[in-house]
Amino acid sequence: MSNQIGLFGKLPAHGDFVNRHVSSAFLSIWDEWLQCSVSGSKELLGDSWLDIYLTSSIWRFALRPGVINEHAWAGILIPSVDSVGRYFPLSLVQPFDAKTNVFALMSNNQSWFESLEAAALAALQNSLDADQLSQMVSDESASLWQHGMTPAAQCRNLGNAMVMTGGHNEAERYAALLNSQFGHQASCSIWSTGETANSPATTVVVEGLPKPDQFVFMLDGRWNQ
Repeated sequence: MSNQIGLFGKLPAHGDFVNRHVSSAFLSIWDEWLQCSVSGSKELLGDSWLDIYLTSSIWRFALRPGVINEHAWAGILIPSVDSVGRYFPLSLVQPFDAKTNVFALMSNNQSWFESLEAAALAALQNSLDADQLSQMVSDESASLWQHGMTPAAQCRNLGNAMVMTGGHNEAERYAALLNSQFGHQASCSIWSTGETANSPATTVVVEGLPKPDQFVFMLDGRWNQ
């Protein structure tokens, strides 16, 4: 398994979909989900879809094994468009070992996610092509903070108590707790976005991948309405 960061979706520098270093195994699930999410959100939002889409947040995500295949995955999803005005998100994504604690990956690697977001925004604002963007993110996998991504911290259920031991810090022990609590949802995915003018910072854990109505909330931020 290559741990190279791949990209898939639309870019202003290209007239159609681009794919760099994203496996067909991933795309067979991911592309179908995005196509359904985009078309479903258009139906639900109607004429307001484009304005909402263009101002929607960048989402960070981590997928437990089983959502796509036997690997864990993580990356970002950002609204984008191609050179002829067709709107579709851009994904930057990387595979991880099946033993990865995706809750710890999300909490321990803020700088990694920030770097991917900065690269994607630069590509959109400066009309970088797919190869230029791929080069920008090619070294980012080395910046991942590996502590806590594998089960260094352990969680044990004692009936009336949950005990977390080990790990390098308290955040890793909380990540172990979350990993244990969501054990019954082996194929869950985690989604996180920062605060914007229209919505608060939000983290979502969902079984599998978000449904079209949940994708609408990802676009408009109205989770509490």
